[in-house]
Amino acid sequence: MRCFLFWMAVTILVRRVQHPVSPAAVAAPGGNATLECSFSTSKNLNLTNLIINWQHGETVVHSFYLGQDQLDRQGQAYKGRTHLFKDELLEGNASLRLIRMQPDDEGEYSCYVNNEQDSTTRRLKVILAALFDEPLLSLQPTCDSINITATLSNGFPQPEIRWFDSSGRDILQTSTIQLDTRGRYKVSSTISSRQNAIETITMEMKLEVLNQSFTRSLLLHPPPDPCQECCSTPFTSRNRTAMATVVTLFVTFILILMFAVKKWKASHGQQEHEQAM
Repeated sequence: MRCFLFWMAVTILVRRVQHPVSPAAVAAPGGNATLECSFSTSKNLNLTNLIINWQHGETVVHSFYLGQDQLDRQGQAYKGRTHLFKDELLEGNASLRLIRMQPDDEGEYSCYVNNEQDSTTRRLKVILAALFDEPLLSLQPTCDSINITATLSNGFPQPEIRWFDSSGRDILQTSTIQLDTRGRYKVSSTISSRQNAIETITMEMKLEVLNQSFTRSLLLHPPPDPCQECCSTPFTSRNRTAMATVVTLFVTFILILMFAVKKWKASHGQQEHEQAM
């Protein structure tokens, strides 16, 4: 313990190196990330004199000193999820491996290293993001309209989805959003279109953080006149007409079947009578 306090005191005397925030590290929810951090080293570096401390705000993410991991003060959310590249410490690699990324892992991290010669602090911003799969489009026609649904899966964060017509006017949409066990989104966006003329409908999706975008267009034709006439008929009337048709066909089939059975029995009985004589 006195050795550790001695090296903590030495950090006041050694040269300090402060680095600006490094470019963001992007990781997918449920995936793994490597938070990079390097420091100057020498052939005489002794791991027992090396201090590494990773923090996320005020929370200790991982600590290493006296030649080994020191995780007593590690934040509860990071238990069992971090490790250093021990075989590369003497080469100046203090990078941290963080597994099973969670939404709360986003933010700025600091890496403090003291190696007897220099005191180095690096800062790194972590962003959670994942590309969406290709959108799936499905069409569900109804009596007087058509419902169009675009489904996007396995991405993060929520995307921006826009529907518009040939004139560029926005079309009202309804959305359902689900979050899977990894923390990635499945988003379904649906519009209802009632077209009296040929129309182009376009779906546009954007995920700004990863500069991802999709554009899909559909050319819709109005339904034919017979379908429109069908839609103008009351639903109960259509049901009654269909039921009457089915009943008529069924009764006709039964009558034909009874006639055929009766004729067969008559013919069969006559043959037996002739044989008996």
